[in-house]
Amino acid sequence: EFTTRFDRGMVDRKKMSMEGVSIITEGDALGHGVLIDAESLGSVKACAETYGGGLKVKVNHYSGADSIVGKLTNFRIDGTQLRGDLKLLQSHPLTPTLIEMAEEMPEAFGMSISFSGNVEEVDDASFVRCLEIYSCDIVDQPAANPNGLFSAVDTTKKHMATKTTLEVPIDELTQLRADSASLVALTAATKVFE
Repeated sequence: EFTTRFDRGMVDRKKMSMEGVSIITEGDALGHGVLIDAESLGSVKACAETYGGGLKVKVNHYSGADSIVGKLTNFRIDGTQLRGDLKLLQSHPLTPTLIEMAEEMPEAFGMSISFSGNVEEVDDASFVRCLEIYSCDIVDQPAANPNGLFSAVDTTKKHMATKTTLEVPIDELTQLRADSASLVALTAATKVFE
């Protein structure tokens, strides 16, 4: 058997692909003081779709071209999650490890977007709006995908309470709040969002 099926996705060892990976999930972008809502999902999807050949996927944020392991395509909103299909490079040395990790421990890592955007204040809450996406990276503790690579979100919880890494410097967040501007550009490297 070349495929492993999950509730919300599938790993195909022969094709070196993972269908239905979670890119970003509604709820808290834990550790960043901002929230993800349906409009956030839509803005990330729209930016990701500008890459006709697919959005590049790297291993870890702040890495170079040698860490590009594949691409994401077929973006779709699935309830409170933006999902896509990940096609790994067959020649990359980490591909077999990533396939095995996805089959054996998909909850232990996930996807995290690296993007620039705005923060919109709505009813005293700060929501992320993506203006440009650079990559969606494989990380061990995604800020906006607290349940891992494929798993469904517990919709009974209003906000997730798991460690995440939407990497926005604290001084930038302080400045954004003090600014009272409804939209302020920021760069964030975020982990996989379910």
